[in-house]
Amino acid sequence: MSSAFNYPATLKTLYQSDYVITLDELPNLKVNNPSTNASLTPTTVEFDKYTPNSSDKAITVNFNGNTLTALRVGTTALTANQDYTLSGSTLLLKKEFLAGLPVGDHSIVFDFNQGQDPVLKVKIVDSTPSASAVISPVNTTFDKAANLAQDVSLSLTLNGKQLTSITNGNYTLVSDQDYPASSTAIVLRKSYLSTLPLGQNAITFHFSGGNNAVLTVNVVDSSVSVPSGDLTIQSFNGNKSVSTNGISPKFKVVNNGNSAIQLSDVKIRYYYTIDGEEAQSFWSDWASIGSANVTSKFVKLATPVAGADYVLEVGFSSSAGTLNTGQSAEIQARFSKNNWSNYNQANDYSFKASSTQFANNEQVTGYINGQLVWGIEP
Repeated sequence: MSSAFNYPATLKTLYQSDYVITLDELPNLKVNNPSTNASLTPTTVEFDKYTPNSSDKAITVNFNGNTLTALRVGTTALTANQDYTLSGSTLLLKKEFLAGLPVGDHSIVFDFNQGQDPVLKVKIVDSTPSASAVISPVNTTFDKAANLAQDVSLSLTLNGKQLTSITNGNYTLVSDQDYPASSTAIVLRKSYLSTLPLGQNAITFHFSGGNNAVLTVNVVDSSVSVPSGDLTIQSFNGNKSVSTNGISPKFKVVNNGNSAIQLSDVKIRYYYTIDGEEAQSFWSDWASIGSANVTSKFVKLATPVAGADYVLEVGFSSSAGTLNTGQSAEIQARFSKNNWSNYNQANDYSFKASSTQFANNEQVTGYINGQLVWGIEP
């Protein structure tokens, strides 16, 4: 017991250890019926630090004639009515106290006036969602025109994560070649962006934890003139999910010329990737000139191009009538693969994730008698 051999703190820790039986914990060996130990139900609990999941923990104490003198974690005694409350045989461990314990396993010793002290095992976890890394902005436009093409700069907030890769479809961008990155910024080089097809492109940023970040790049080319014919095609996508088993483009054909147009002479072309060869079906859910007057055809491109290996060609029957100057016709279309497998719209030439209403779309082309009068073919 001399401090020359053991520090007082060492002795205190020793005698308060769960593994050491002290005199007050020994049964009364002088009588035939030794005193019964107190017990707890349950003997193990788990506490989640994530606030929506955290709650007080109720413990039933079977005193067996003993008196509870203290609760302690290691050498630290809990404070009654602050860290816990006792009402009858129910002891309530406060969530405020439990939230202060570090993540891991802990033992709370219930000190009684006699008998062996029961121990409550407490497992502390923390399911609090970690903040994901963030890029800004998440939408941008890149112009391929030589005199307008510029690098795209993004701010980066890592929130304790690390940037692991940047992908566009199956292509993984090459660090320093396609982009330089620091802990606070990323610059997508124009030399890479100029290789992207016209239309919406989804570039995904992968991190060591949390959610990925996605940048939508609308690629245009103002150096290429859009045909100025008598027809304008407006569109938007009813289903904007990147992965979907149904593509739902909505079209508006506008006659901005000086004479009436026979709709049977008009064709609309929507370009996309099939993402797995399979027969397909088309539906016209509604059309201002009557769905029965809408025709469709799926055309596989002989040579796939960036953003398209298939085309949906929408036309009109002879009974669709004419479109007078200033008039328009609307079609709400939908198509799917017959086995209902998913398309990836992110790399589709004609897909625009940002549009929520009819707007001019140069990536959907229009023809009169086979002659391109609207849009830019990929």
